[in-house]
Amino acid sequence: MKTKLLSMAMAAIMAVTCLAGCSAGSAGDPMVDAAKKYGMKELGEIKEITNLSIPTEDGSGYYVSKDEKEADYMTLAFGGKDPGAADDIKTEKFVMCIDSNLLSREPGSATTTITQATLKDEDSAKKLYEAAASNINDRFDGVTKGEENGITYSITYDGDDASQRFSGVYLKGNTVYRIYCMGLGDHDGKCTESFCKDLGLVSPLTLK
Repeated sequence: MKTKLLSMAMAAIMAVTCLAGCSAGSAGDPMVDAAKKYGMKELGEIKEITNLSIPTEDGSGYYVSKDEKEADYMTLAFGGKDPGAADDIKTEKFVMCIDSNLLSREPGSATTTITQATLKDEDSAKKLYEAAASNINDRFDGVTKGEENGITYSITYDGDDASQRFSGVYLKGNTVYRIYCMGLGDHDGKCTESFCKDLGLVSPLTLK
């Protein structure tokens, strides 16, 4: 009888643990894993990540969309979705990571933004990738395109002794990644390099 009660108790604990982990929607997510490895903290409110993205404050952190409605909004606001794009481009989850110390205005300071949009299907992901890649083409000269390890990418780099900015868009299955960094002086790109290594992406800094 005691053994049966113990088994039931353990099963209940495991169920609660699973529900707690699943509710965050980030268990085993490669982007979240990369953010944690880099030392970023999870942010609880979308306004916190928005403040870092502007930036109105310096800091480092990541945010995971609460639901699909918020994921769609974040894809439009930060993920490169064209406002006139078809409504069938639906996002299941959106993860946004930011590392910023640009407000210090010191040489080497920068704001790095990295996003991951998980779409409903590969066709939607392709449409989002094409829209985001088109945005890079409009804003940068000398875009480099290619494919490596099954990941399609468009990357660019523009910099001198005073400042630098670089960007990348990547398509992997039903997932689209975006990288954008703006820095002062000779920014080391440590955040970008760390995420690219963990996610298997070609870094825009290869063009430096």
